[in-house]
Amino acid sequence: MGIYGPDARISSIDPKRLIKWCENAGNQPGTIRGYLVVLKGLGVDVPAVRVPEKEARCLSDGELAGLDERVRSQDSEKWGDCQAFYAVLRDTGMRGREEVSRSAVDWENDEVTTHAHKGSVSITRTIGLTSIARKGFAWLAHSGVPTDSQWRAFWGLVRLDAKNVPYDLRHTYCTRLFDVGVEAPVISKLMGHTNIERTL
Repeated sequence: MGIYGPDARISSIDPKRLIKWCENAGNQPGTIRGYLVVLKGLGVDVPAVRVPEKEARCLSDGELAGLDERVRSQDSEKWGDCQAFYAVLRDTGMRGREEVSRSAVDWENDEVTTHAHKGSVSITRTIGLTSIARKGFAWLAHSGVPTDSQWRAFWGLVRLDAKNVPYDLRHTYCTRLFDVGVEAPVISKLMGHTNIERTL
């Protein structure tokens, strides 16, 4: 992890410091709790630490347009992979690198099938591609998904404010579907939610 050097001992990891670093990197509470479970499994003394829940943030049309502009204004020679990855997250509602990496694009039908794991449940879903997402996947098919460190550096350049995390793109995607009249059960399937209450 970025806050510890490559030779750091597991026992030297401070859970509270790890939580703060993860929050600043844009990790969601569930992801952070997962890291703490792994640490505990490795024998690190993990005290009862409360992981702050983040308010789901949906970007307004103006905020999304502003974020799009900030992404487009970056040098594509340096940041092209991250710009393509942003386009995919923005227009598919995918959760991140792992889900994008597990995707299979059907170029003829403009669809992408992806796989996610929520606990012990494996979720497969198919999402229609917008022209923006299609271009993003085409780029990533040739150059690959950016590394975590590349993506964090890029997001630090383009984000709207310190509270703007990549997961906001997922919430925004979901809300935009509601706004155009897509029914909740359909959205739930597109989002890969395990129950419709999560969608609502």
